[in-house]
Amino acid sequence: MKTVTSIAAAIAFVVSGSALADNNITYQNQNGMGNFGFVDQTGPHNYDNLVNQEQHGEYNTAVSLQAYEHHSTVLQYQDGHSNYANAFQTDGSENVAMSEQIGMNHSSLTLQLGEEGSFSFHAQEGKENTAWTYQQSGNTNQATILQSSDYSKATVTQVASDNSEAMVSQDGEMNSGDIHQTGGFHRAHMIQGDGGNNDGDIRQHGFGHDARMYQEGWYNEADISQAGSHHSATTKQSGQGNDVYLGQVGNKHLAEATQIGSHNYSLVSQVGHYGTAKVHQYGDSNQSYISQ
Repeated sequence: MKTVTSIAAAIAFVVSGSALADNNITYQNQNGMGNFGFVDQTGPHNYDNLVNQEQHGEYNTAVSLQAYEHHSTVLQYQDGHSNYANAFQTDGSENVAMSEQIGMNHSSLTLQLGEEGSFSFHAQEGKENTAWTYQQSGNTNQATILQSSDYSKATVTQVASDNSEAMVSQDGEMNSGDIHQTGGFHRAHMIQGDGGNNDGDIRQHGFGHDARMYQEGWYNEADISQAGSHHSATTKQSGQGNDVYLGQVGNKHLAEATQIGSHNYSLVSQVGHYGTAKVHQYGDSNQSYISQ
């Protein structure tokens, strides 16, 4: 399925400072035209790292930087044209950053700063998708972004977070998904299926939250905000122009909201401990408000 042509106008810069960095390994493979690859593994306390970059097609750009890092890995694969992938690892160890781009005009950015044992994976198909992962000052976090769409954007931010997991999966077109986690032991899954122009936002602060978000259709919006410990929240939307907000503060709340139809609105606010709220809306233009 791949047409391998002679390497033409391909530029590869591999910077290595053996006096400052030990036992680092770089592999770069370029097939096509006008591809650009850059790897920097220099600096003190930078050792036993691996970078593997493979490019097929035209005018792709892959950049990897590792500084004050050890026992970490960057894997970047590009097949298509005009894709951009950048991974930056510093002041950490045993981190993994992986990016796979098939198609055109994708953008992938992974920043792992002061992380220990964390993992990031981006898989992009279609065209003009954007995937960003930002992990800082934590350990054993996992971030996954899967895009089989066009013109979609997904971001995962894990700052001062330990043992948390975040996943965004996007089909359709022009969807936007954002997950932000601080604290520890959170789980957040966002699935944006067929349709487009859907917007999802999950915020988790504290300890041990679980959030699940499902969207299909057009112009739906969902927001989950959790602060405290051990909350559970689930939203499901199918249709057009639906809007739901779940806010949880305190401990061990449960909230669920289902919207099937068009232009439904639901607001759930939980403060304190052990609240339970469930909302089911079927049809059009329904409104629901719950405060506990």
